[in-house]
Amino acid sequence: KLDLSYTLSDLGVLETKRNRLAESLEFFDRALRIRQQVFEADKSNARARHALVGVLARQGIVLDQMGRGQQAEIMFRRALTFGSAPDSAECAYRLARLLHSRGRVREAQDYWQQARTLVNSETSALSPGARNRVRTVAPWQGAADF
Repeated sequence: KLDLSYTLSDLGVLETKRNRLAESLEFFDRALRIRQQVFEADKSNARARHALVGVLARQGIVLDQMGRGQQAEIMFRRALTFGSAPDSAECAYRLARLLHSRGRVREAQDYWQQARTLVNSETSALSPGARNRVRTVAPWQGAADF
């Protein structure tokens, strides 16, 4: 089942790249349902937990691109409840950027600090360039997307 969720997530990524965001979100929703089931069946399964965080991150990104910031915020926050995973630093960074854009500066700074802590952990899957941006550039200072 988890393998099918990766295929669905990959299709979501392709649709995102084609700027077909509604279709992308549908694929991510389907992947999320599968990943939640797999995780609920065995909460000690690190692969399932990491996969769940990843799809929540992707949903948040697409929702933000669609102008649905409140829903994106929910996805990023939900992803961060699962602890450190490969996509956690990106979630914290994007949440910081989103909160800052909504005038919630202090909260945004807290999440940027969290992103900086996570990016230094061994589980972070960010590229070296993205790691450097998180370490050095606040998300509201014009940093490029990952």
